[in-house]
Amino acid sequence: MKTNGVQQLVNLREEVRRVRESILSYVVRMDDILLQQIPQIRADYALKIGCWEQALLEAELAERRARRRLQLAQAQANQGVEANMDAIEGQLDAELAEWMAKVEQARLTYEQTLAYLTAMTGTVPVTLQFHGNPRKDLLRCSSPLLRFSPFYSVIRR
Repeated sequence: MKTNGVQQLVNLREEVRRVRESILSYVVRMDDILLQQIPQIRADYALKIGCWEQALLEAELAERRARRRLQLAQAQANQGVEANMDAIEGQLDAELAEWMAKVEQARLTYEQTLAYLTAMTGTVPVTLQFHGNPRKDLLRCSSPLLRFSPFYSVIRR
C-alpha cells in the first residue's frame, strides 16, 4: 500500500516537473516574441512601409496647406480685399511653426514619461542557464514578463 502512495507521489512530482518545464518554455517563447521578433517586425515595417507613410504625410500636409491657403484667400476676397499671397504664406508658416512647437512639447513629455516608466520597471534582457531544476531555472530567468505571470506566485513557493 505504501509503495502505491510513494509511486503516486513520484508520479505527481514528475507531472509538476513537466508542467514547470512547460511554463518555462512558454515564458521564454513570450520573451523571444516580445524582445526579439516584434522589434524586428517593427524595423522591417519602418524600412518597407514607413517611407510611403512619410510621403503620404508630406502630401497630406501640402493638401492641408492648400486648403488653408484657399480659406484665407476666400476670407480676404469676401472682405472685398485683394488676396495678398505673401501675407497668406507668412500666416501659414507661422501657424505651422506654432503647431510644430506643440508637437515637439508633446514629444518631449512622452519621452520623459517613457524614460520614467522604463527606469521604474527596468527592462533586462533574458538570460537563461538550465541547471536541471525547472523551478530554480524559472526563478533565475531575468524576464520582466515572469514577474507579471500568473504562474509566478506558484513558482515562488
